[in-house]
Amino acid sequence: LLIGIPGKSNAFAISRRLGLPEAVIAAAQEQMSGDSVRFEDILTQLEAKRQALEKRDAESDRLFRQREEDARKAREFREQMERAKENARSRGEAEAKRILRDAKAAADQTFSELAALRRLQAQADPARDINDAQAAIRAGLNQAEDRLRAGKDAPPPIPKPSRPIQKGDLVELPGVRQPAEVVSVGKDGTLQLKSGILKMKAKADEVRLIEDDERAARKPKPAPSSGGARALRPAASRELDIRGMETLEAEGVVEGFLSAAVMGKLESVTIIHGKGTGALRKAVHDILRRNKAVKSFRLGVYGEGETGVTVVTMK
Repeated sequence: LLIGIPGKSNAFAISRRLGLPEAVIAAAQEQMSGDSVRFEDILTQLEAKRQALEKRDAESDRLFRQREEDARKAREFREQMERAKENARSRGEAEAKRILRDAKAAADQTFSELAALRRLQAQADPARDINDAQAAIRAGLNQAEDRLRAGKDAPPPIPKPSRPIQKGDLVELPGVRQPAEVVSVGKDGTLQLKSGILKMKAKADEVRLIEDDERAARKPKPAPSSGGARALRPAASRELDIRGMETLEAEGVVEGFLSAAVMGKLESVTIIHGKGTGALRKAVHDILRRNKAVKSFRLGVYGEGETGVTVVTMK
């Protein structure tokens, strides 16, 4: 019901619904003037437009409310993002402070351990074997430096043999006092050597032939407690300096040195390989891991040469 607004007459529609004959209704419609018909049509159109406007108003209201809701959600989302960024920033700063604190604590602990190690080293008994080895190493380094300054650092030349080296001869490799036996001589002159359980190859000009008279002097004497059995106790060195050697060259020298240490019944030996790139040190450690006569090994500590030497404990 719309108060104060003219509306279309529903007389004909009500008459049809009440069952008035259609002929009577049609006769009544014919008697209506043209102005009345046009007025009825205008009212019908106005009513249709009014209903359309109401729908558009309702849709506008709905869209406005939706926009307000979307704006509210956008504000809430932006506020949540700001809170999340602030929380992440706070967590990142806290984590960075924790990492820095842990790093400082680890550094302080390391410095304390180093200081304690230096104090223990300073308080060590000077008569201990380890200090003797350190002194010997330092003396050897000083001598090498003196020879270098004087231009006399070149190793002594290998003497030429009095005869061609043959199978069964004893030879020595430079820097290793343990003799090696010549197992075979190749067509190209390459010697197949054997020292204890170790086998290696070398050229004739790389070894020194132990001449017959020297070999006779080295011939072992019978041991009284073994009923005539012979035992060879070679003079074994406690240190081996392989600085400046190529890796392949150093392998044979180190293996011969370890074999001599076993036969000499040495408890510990020192291998001087220098610091450099670390390749020679790695090769030495690989040999020590494979050698069954080695009980353990470690790098030198402060005063021993540190990472430039490796101290080996034999079984």
